Amino acid sequence: MSDLVERLTRITTNEPRKLTAEEKLRLEAASELTRLRAALAEAERERDQARAFVVELFEETDWPEGGDLDGFVFQEAAARAGILTPQERTEFCAENCHCAEYHGDPAGGFECYRKPQWLVDAQAARHAERAAIAAKGE
Repeated sequence: MSDLVERLTRITTNEPRKLTAEEKLRLEAASELTRLRAALAEAERERDQARAFVVELFEETDWPEGGDLDGFVFQEAAARAGILTPQERTEFCAENCHCAEYHGDPAGGFECYRKPQWLVDAQAARHAERAAIAAKGE
């Protein structure tokens, strides 16, 4: 497929003629294939992060014999798995920033863990779903 892309690129940049309909379709297909491969690679990366996180949580709790999971352990496991991203900050990120509970004066700087957008979106969707179910039950 890359040979086709090279040939079509050469045709579009070196020759004054217009692309045929078939050449346009092939170029669009090659572009879409590249986009899909990138999306697949991102999905695989997120899957691998989630797996690493779940494995570590099961190891930490020694499930089913184990007990509670400490919030700090949870946070660190999510950061190691690449799910949470630590950011150096000098101000609180939001009104309910949990970092605020641990840092009195943000001016000195502190580390704040941020969720990826896919997790924020998923949590918002679940919240909306639960609210809709609760509204039906009333």
